[in-house]
Amino acid sequence: MYTLKHTKSVEVEIEEAGNLVAQVLQEDYEFVSASINELKFKSNIRPHEAEDLARDLEIRNAMKTLLSYYMVKSEYDKFMEIQRCYGND
Repeated sequence: MYTLKHTKSVEVEIEEAGNLVAQVLQEDYEFVSASINELKFKSNIRPHEAEDLARDLEIRNAMKTLLSYYMVKSEYDKFMEIQRCYGND
């Protein structure tokens, strides 16, 4: 989990900024995946839920691309393997 405190100015090194972005994306990826799994296995899906599912799938695919950019390949591969184990692929 990440926390931010309100300050007047913040200085973050570029590498640390990338790590923060990756951390936020990982948590959002898991959240979106949970939403997808909930809708995917729903027996009678409503039209607006089908739209939500399609949008969430598109967002998750975009997050995969961003994660591959912000993470070292070995860490990205490890994260995606964990997500596959949880059914979030």
